[in-house]
Amino acid sequence: GRRIRVLRVQVIQEQTDGRRLWELYLGTGADITTDPAKAIDILDIPNDGEAATRTFLRDEGPRGERDEALSGRWLGTPPTTVHKIIVEYTEES
Repeated sequence: GRRIRVLRVQVIQEQTDGRRLWELYLGTGADITTDPAKAIDILDIPNDGEAATRTFLRDEGPRGERDEALSGRWLGTPPTTVHKIIVEYTEES
C-alpha cells in the first residue's frame, strides 16, 4: 500500500448556498473528533466563495498510514448546491 501526504485542499462554492464548514481528516472515523491527532483542518466556506488549507511544503504535510483514507465531512446542514473539492497530494511508499 501507499501513503498519501496532503499538500493542499481547496473547496469552491460556485453558487449562493450560505456559509458552510467542512472538516478534513485522515482515517474513516465518523468525524474529526474521532481521532484529533489525525485532524487536518476545518474550512470555513463563505457564501459563493472558496477556502483552502494552507499549502504544505513537500514532505511536510499531514501523512496518512498505509492505505489510510482522506475523509471530509460537512458540519451542520450539508449544502444543496454542487461544491468542487480539489485535493493536491503526493504518494509515498
